[in-house]
Amino acid sequence: MERKLALTPETWLERIAWSVAYAAERADEVEFSAEDATRSDRAFLAQACRVAVAAGATIVNLPDTVGYTAPDEYITMFGEVRALTPELEQVELSVHCHNDLGLAVANSLAGVAAGVVQVECTVNGSGNARAMQRSRRS
Repeated sequence: MERKLALTPETWLERIAWSVAYAAERADEVEFSAEDATRSDRAFLAQACRVAVAAGATIVNLPDTVGYTAPDEYITMFGEVRALTPELEQVELSVHCHNDLGLAVANSLAGVAAGVVQVECTVNGSGNARAMQRSRRS
């Protein structure tokens, strides 16, 4: 964040709050996606999730953006972030796994094992499709 975007953590949290609130005023469903969640500091990731939920996010996505996390590490990450962020009980959790090391399917299933209800994936090599989603309306 500081190297790639030249932003301080405080500025980043302000931008999360503003952009999620802006979207929530205009849409019933707002997804906050924490780029590179698997390599992020867990305490800051939890803080970003809290800010997003408070601003109106209805889905929180914790992606394996660089496609390098192992399934057991992904399950552990979800457990740690949930323990630090009780607000996540109010929203749907989502995964989005890249396949750089061939672990996208395994990590997506690990996310499901960790309680995630939405898997974002590529089907047959094209596009981003929601493969699994529980509806809050049902």
